[in-house]
Amino acid sequence: QKSENPDTPTTTTGVFGMYTNNQSWAVGAIHDGYYLDDRIRFRLPAVHGEFNLDFYGVGNDSPLKDNPLEYNAVTNALIPRLLFELPWDNWFLGGQYTLVNIDAKLDASGSFPNAPGLGWQTQTSGLGLVSVYDSRNSNFWPSKGNWLELTATRYSEYLGGDYDYLKVIGKWAQYFPLGRTVTFLYRLDGQFVDGDAPFWDLSRVRLRGYVGGQLLDNVAVTAQAEVRWNFYNRWTGLAFGGGGRIADTIGDLGSAPTNPAGGIGLRYMLVEKQ
Repeated sequence: QKSENPDTPTTTTGVFGMYTNNQSWAVGAIHDGYYLDDRIRFRLPAVHGEFNLDFYGVGNDSPLKDNPLEYNAVTNALIPRLLFELPWDNWFLGGQYTLVNIDAKLDASGSFPNAPGLGWQTQTSGLGLVSVYDSRNSNFWPSKGNWLELTATRYSEYLGGDYDYLKVIGKWAQYFPLGRTVTFLYRLDGQFVDGDAPFWDLSRVRLRGYVGGQLLDNVAVTAQAEVRWNFYNRWTGLAFGGGGRIADTIGDLGSAPTNPAGGIGLRYMLVEKQ
Protein backbone atom coordinates (compact mmCIF):
# COMPACT_ATOMS: atom_id res chain seq x y z
CA GLN A 1 0.00 0.00 0.00
CA LYS A 2 1.44 3.35 -1.09
CA SER A 3 0.94 6.43 1.12
CA GLU A 4 -0.45 9.66 -0.30
CA ASN A 5 2.79 11.27 0.85
CA PRO A 6 5.41 10.43 -1.83
CA ASP A 7 8.18 10.55 0.79
CA THR A 8 6.61 7.76 2.86
CA PRO A 9 7.90 4.24 2.11
CA THR A 10 5.48 1.62 0.84
CA THR A 11 3.63 -0.49 3.43
CA THR A 12 3.59 -4.18 2.58
CA THR A 13 1.97 -7.31 3.98
CA GLY A 14 2.71 -10.72 2.54
CA VAL A 15 3.29 -14.42 2.96
CA PHE A 16 6.25 -16.41 1.75
CA GLY A 17 7.57 -19.93 1.47
CA MET A 18 10.81 -21.69 0.58
CA TYR A 19 12.05 -25.19 -0.21
CA THR A 20 15.64 -26.24 -0.91
CA ASN A 21 17.34 -29.24 -2.47
CA ASN A 22 18.31 -30.60 0.98
CA GLN A 23 14.64 -30.77 2.05
CA SER A 24 14.75 -27.63 4.18
CA TRP A 25 11.53 -25.61 4.09
CA ALA A 26 9.89 -22.62 5.71
CA VAL A 27 6.66 -20.65 5.59
CA GLY A 28 5.93 -17.28 7.09
CA ALA A 29 4.26 -13.92 6.97
CA ILE A 30 5.50 -10.36 7.31
CA HIS A 31 3.98 -6.93 7.79
CA ASP A 32 6.20 -3.91 7.17
CA GLY A 33 4.20 -0.78 7.94
CA TYR A 34 4.88 2.97 7.72
CA TYR A 35 2.27 5.14 9.42
CA LEU A 36 1.40 8.81 9.99
CA ASP A 37 3.61 10.03 7.13
CA ASP A 38 6.43 7.75 8.28
CA ARG A 39 6.45 8.96 11.86
CA ILE A 40 5.83 5.41 13.07
CA ARG A 41 7.30 2.20 11.65
CA PHE A 42 6.07 -1.26 12.64
CA ARG A 43 7.42 -4.57 11.37
CA LEU A 44 6.27 -8.06 12.31
CA PRO A 45 7.81 -11.16 10.70
CA ALA A 46 6.75 -14.66 11.78
CA VAL A 47 8.42 -17.84 10.50
CA HIS A 48 7.95 -21.59 10.92
CA GLY A 49 10.24 -24.05 9.20
CA GLU A 50 12.41 -27.13 9.28
CA PHE A 51 16.05 -26.70 8.30
CA ASN A 52 18.71 -29.31 7.56
CA LEU A 53 21.97 -27.57 8.39
CA ASP A 54 25.66 -28.12 9.02
CA PHE A 55 27.56 -27.06 12.14
CA TYR A 56 31.11 -26.01 11.21
CA GLY A 57 32.18 -25.23 14.75
CA VAL A 58 33.20 -21.88 16.19
CA GLY A 59 36.25 -19.85 15.22
CA ASN A 60 38.77 -19.85 12.41
CA ASP A 61 40.52 -23.03 13.57
CA SER A 62 37.49 -25.19 14.29
CA PRO A 63 38.17 -28.95 13.89
CA LEU A 64 34.75 -29.19 12.21
CA LYS A 65 35.65 -26.64 9.53
CA ASP A 66 36.13 -29.28 6.83
CA ASN A 67 33.93 -32.00 8.32
CA PRO A 68 30.79 -30.37 9.74
CA LEU A 69 28.15 -32.07 11.85
CA GLU A 70 24.68 -32.35 10.36
CA TYR A 71 21.69 -31.22 12.37
CA ASN A 72 17.99 -30.66 11.88
CA ALA A 73 16.22 -27.66 13.41
CA VAL A 74 12.46 -27.19 13.56
CA THR A 75 12.24 -23.45 14.12
CA ASN A 76 9.63 -20.88 15.11
CA ALA A 77 10.50 -17.18 15.18
CA LEU A 78 8.62 -13.98 15.97
CA ILE A 79 10.37 -10.59 15.84
CA PRO A 80 8.10 -7.54 16.25
CA ARG A 81 9.70 -4.08 15.96
CA LEU A 82 8.26 -0.61 16.66
CA LEU A 83 10.10 2.62 15.76
CA PHE A 84 9.23 6.28 16.28
CA GLU A 85 10.56 9.24 14.32
CA LEU A 86 12.96 11.52 16.20
CA PRO A 87 13.11 15.33 15.86
CA TRP A 88 16.11 14.99 13.54
CA ASP A 89 15.56 14.19 9.87
CA ASN A 90 15.53 10.49 8.96
CA TRP A 91 16.29 9.26 12.51
CA PHE A 92 14.14 6.66 14.29
CA LEU A 93 14.33 5.05 17.73
CA GLY A 94 12.39 2.17 19.20
CA GLY A 95 12.41 -1.39 20.42
CA GLN A 96 12.34 -4.96 19.23
CA TYR A 97 11.39 -8.28 20.80
CA THR A 98 12.99 -11.49 19.52
CA LEU A 99 11.57 -14.93 20.27
CA VAL A 100 13.12 -18.00 18.64
CA ASN A 101 12.21 -21.59 19.54
CA ILE A 102 14.23 -24.50 18.12
CA ASP A 103 13.73 -28.26 18.38
CA ALA A 104 17.07 -29.65 17.14
CA LYS A 105 18.54 -33.05 16.39
CA LEU A 106 22.28 -33.53 15.83
CA ASP A 107 23.69 -36.29 13.64
CA ALA A 108 27.38 -36.89 14.40
CA SER A 109 27.70 -40.20 12.54
CA GLY A 110 29.55 -38.54 9.65
CA SER A 111 32.43 -37.56 11.95
CA PHE A 112 32.04 -40.24 14.62
CA PRO A 113 30.74 -43.56 13.26
CA ASN A 114 28.10 -45.27 15.43
CA ALA A 115 27.63 -42.12 17.50
CA PRO A 116 24.06 -41.77 18.80
CA GLY A 117 21.93 -38.85 17.67
CA LEU A 118 21.42 -36.02 20.12
CA GLY A 119 18.26 -33.95 20.49
CA TRP A 120 17.36 -30.86 22.44
CA GLN A 121 14.80 -28.08 22.57
CA THR A 122 15.86 -24.53 23.25
CA GLN A 123 14.54 -21.00 23.17
CA THR A 124 15.96 -17.48 23.11
CA SER A 125 13.99 -14.44 24.17
CA GLY A 126 15.36 -10.91 24.07
CA LEU A 127 14.43 -7.24 24.25
CA GLY A 128 16.40 -4.81 22.13
CA LEU A 129 16.93 -1.11 21.56
CA VAL A 130 16.95 -0.11 17.88
CA SER A 131 18.18 3.09 16.23
CA VAL A 132 17.79 3.69 12.48
CA TYR A 133 18.89 6.41 10.07
CA ASP A 134 17.21 6.06 6.68
CA SER A 135 17.54 8.57 3.83
CA ARG A 136 17.08 6.05 0.99
CA ASN A 137 14.77 6.99 -1.85
CA SER A 138 13.04 3.58 -1.74
CA ASN A 139 12.64 0.76 0.76
CA PHE A 140 12.51 -1.77 -2.10
CA TRP A 141 14.94 -0.64 -4.81
CA PRO A 142 17.04 2.27 -3.46
CA SER A 143 19.36 4.05 -5.86
CA LYS A 144 20.56 6.82 -3.56
CA GLY A 145 20.74 7.62 0.13
CA ASN A 146 22.14 6.13 3.33
CA TRP A 147 20.91 3.52 5.78
CA LEU A 148 22.23 2.86 9.29
CA GLU A 149 20.82 0.40 11.81
CA LEU A 150 22.12 -0.19 15.33
CA THR A 151 20.57 -2.89 17.50
CA ALA A 152 21.47 -3.96 21.04
CA THR A 153 19.48 -6.93 22.34
CA ARG A 154 19.60 -8.45 25.80
CA TYR A 155 18.58 -12.11 25.93
CA SER A 156 17.65 -13.47 29.33
CA GLU A 157 16.09 -16.36 31.19
CA TYR A 158 13.90 -13.76 32.90
CA LEU A 159 12.29 -13.12 29.50
CA GLY A 160 11.48 -16.78 28.93
CA GLY A 161 14.68 -17.87 27.19
CA ASP A 162 17.33 -20.44 28.06
CA TYR A 163 20.37 -18.16 27.66
CA ASP A 164 21.76 -14.90 29.04
CA TYR A 165 23.79 -12.78 26.63
CA LEU A 166 24.06 -9.44 24.86
CA LYS A 167 24.13 -9.14 21.08
CA VAL A 168 25.01 -5.90 19.29
CA ILE A 169 24.61 -5.48 15.52
CA GLY A 170 25.57 -2.51 13.38
CA LYS A 171 24.69 -2.19 9.67
CA TRP A 172 25.54 0.58 7.20
CA ALA A 173 24.72 0.90 3.50
CA GLN A 174 25.24 3.73 1.03
CA TYR A 175 23.76 3.99 -2.48
CA PHE A 176 25.06 6.05 -5.41
CA PRO A 177 23.22 6.49 -8.74
CA LEU A 178 25.50 6.17 -11.77
CA GLY A 179 23.15 7.48 -14.42
CA ARG A 180 19.51 6.42 -14.73
CA THR A 181 19.92 2.64 -14.75
CA VAL A 182 23.09 1.83 -12.77
CA THR A 183 23.52 1.93 -8.99
CA PHE A 184 26.68 1.40 -6.94
CA LEU A 185 26.36 0.48 -3.28
CA TYR A 186 28.43 -0.83 -0.43
CA ARG A 187 27.46 -2.43 2.87
CA LEU A 188 29.25 -2.80 6.20
CA ASP A 189 28.10 -5.20 8.91
CA GLY A 190 29.50 -5.69 12.42
CA GLN A 191 28.31 -8.06 15.16
CA PHE A 192 29.38 -8.61 18.75
CA VAL A 193 28.19 -11.17 21.31
CA ASP A 194 28.97 -11.15 25.03
CA GLY A 195 27.75 -13.91 27.32
CA ASP A 196 26.35 -17.42 27.04
CA ALA A 197 24.92 -17.36 23.51
CA PRO A 198 23.86 -20.54 21.68
CA PHE A 199 26.08 -21.39 18.72
CA TRP A 200 23.33 -20.64 16.21
CA ASP A 201 23.04 -17.03 17.42
CA LEU A 202 26.74 -16.18 17.56
CA SER A 203 28.11 -13.40 15.37
CA ARG A 204 28.46 -14.47 11.75
CA VAL A 205 29.87 -13.30 8.44
CA ARG A 206 27.04 -12.30 6.12
CA LEU A 207 28.36 -13.01 2.64
CA ARG A 208 26.59 -14.51 -0.33
CA GLY A 209 28.37 -17.71 -1.33
CA TYR A 210 28.81 -19.05 2.22
CA VAL A 211 26.44 -21.43 3.96
CA GLY A 212 24.50 -19.77 6.76
CA GLY A 213 26.39 -20.32 10.02
CA GLN A 214 29.59 -21.40 8.28
CA LEU A 215 31.66 -18.62 9.90
CA LEU A 216 30.75 -18.14 13.58
CA ASP A 217 32.45 -16.52 16.57
CA ASN A 218 31.92 -13.82 19.20
CA VAL A 219 32.85 -11.02 16.77
CA ALA A 220 32.24 -10.75 13.01
CA VAL A 221 32.66 -8.03 10.39
CA THR A 222 31.61 -8.02 6.74
CA ALA A 223 32.18 -5.56 3.87
CA GLN A 224 30.56 -5.83 0.44
CA ALA A 225 30.28 -3.74 -2.72
CA GLU A 226 27.73 -4.19 -5.49
CA VAL A 227 26.84 -2.77 -8.89
CA ARG A 228 23.25 -3.06 -10.17
CA TRP A 229 22.11 -2.48 -13.74
CA ASN A 230 18.38 -2.14 -14.40
CA PHE A 231 18.73 -3.11 -18.07
CA TYR A 232 15.11 -3.84 -19.04
CA ASN A 233 11.81 -2.98 -17.33
CA ARG A 234 11.88 -4.88 -14.02
CA TRP A 235 15.00 -6.92 -14.82
CA THR A 236 18.24 -6.09 -13.00
CA GLY A 237 21.67 -7.64 -13.33
CA LEU A 238 24.24 -7.32 -10.57
CA ALA A 239 27.84 -8.08 -9.67
CA PHE A 240 29.18 -8.13 -6.11
CA GLY A 241 32.29 -8.80 -4.09
CA GLY A 242 33.38 -8.59 -0.50
CA GLY A 243 35.01 -10.22 2.48
CA GLY A 244 34.47 -10.99 6.13
CA ARG A 245 36.34 -11.88 9.30
CA ILE A 246 35.48 -13.62 12.57
CA ALA A 247 37.36 -13.54 15.87
CA ASP A 248 37.00 -14.35 19.55
CA THR A 249 37.54 -10.71 20.56
CA ILE A 250 37.53 -7.34 18.82
CA GLY A 251 41.30 -7.12 19.33
CA ASP A 252 41.81 -10.34 17.38
CA LEU A 253 40.08 -9.07 14.23
CA GLY A 254 43.22 -7.42 12.86
CA SER A 255 45.10 -10.72 12.63
CA ALA A 256 42.13 -12.86 11.56
CA PRO A 257 42.03 -14.29 8.01
CA THR A 258 39.73 -12.67 5.46
CA ASN A 259 37.07 -14.85 3.85
CA PRO A 260 36.36 -13.53 0.33
CA ALA A 261 33.27 -13.91 -1.85
CA GLY A 262 32.01 -12.59 -5.16
CA GLY A 263 29.54 -13.34 -7.90
CA ILE A 264 26.92 -12.18 -10.36
CA GLY A 265 23.15 -12.38 -10.29
CA LEU A 266 19.85 -11.57 -11.96
CA ARG A 267 16.73 -10.18 -10.30
CA TYR A 268 13.15 -9.59 -11.34
CA MET A 269 11.32 -6.84 -9.46
CA LEU A 270 7.91 -8.13 -8.38
CA VAL A 271 7.11 -4.70 -6.94
CA GLU A 272 7.43 -1.62 -9.11
CA LYS A 273 9.92 1.04 -8.20
CA GLN A 274 8.58 3.85 -6.02
